[in-house]
Amino acid sequence: MLQRHLDPPEPADITGCPQESRQHLKDQGANPRPLADAWISDDLLAEAIAVWSRLYRRPIGKEEAVEMLQNVKRAGEVIYRIAREQAQP
Repeated sequence: MLQRHLDPPEPADITGCPQESRQHLKDQGANPRPLADAWISDDLLAEAIAVWSRLYRRPIGKEEAVEMLQNVKRAGEVIYRIAREQAQP
């Protein structure tokens, strides 16, 4: 039963970013991401691409990986904020 939950999701694209509309970031030798995304290092981006590509069983582009990382960060911030609010008397 646990293995079923570890298998990659079956529609290969459930990120909400259609393959045909993606605009991939060009490698310009420097970090082309906005300053708000400065926390996303090149190593973190490469790791996210490798992990998500393996799980989705297709290549994940830089833009899609950045979007995924931003979503994970937002989710973490919401969870943290809720935990802090609940901890206050």
